[in-house]
Amino acid sequence: MNILDTSKTFKIIEIVLSLICLTLQMFSWEFSDKHGLRTLVCGTFLGFILVELGEILAMFIHGYINKVLSVFYSSAGCAFFMICGVLLIENCLNRHYKGQKSVHLTKGFFAICNSVVFFLDGFYISLEMFNYSK
Repeated sequence: MNILDTSKTFKIIEIVLSLICLTLQMFSWEFSDKHGLRTLVCGTFLGFILVELGEILAMFIHGYINKVLSVFYSSAGCAFFMICGVLLIENCLNRHYKGQKSVHLTKGFFAICNSVVFFLDGFYISLEMFNYSK
């Protein structure tokens, strides 16, 4: 499998998981949530949806994508989604939600899964950068 096909696959998985996380965030909105956590989570989910849309668009029109910049975005996405997932799960376990606990845990789980996908994407791009993928 070509590294470009692998990267396209990772980017599509990343954007689908980000959309799932953002949808779950919007449907599990509670006014008693911490405003800082809510802003961090929504900003991360929406921001990386926009970043991934740009990268996918560039791949499909065969535009130039700087691999160093792509590894940076993957590393930042890995870190931000891991932080958001851990904070969401920690916030859910320490608070009492009215029937929304499973949605909050699912949101945190998908954020952590997306973090793993971002890590793998950055790993494969860096392997290709250093020509270890042969």
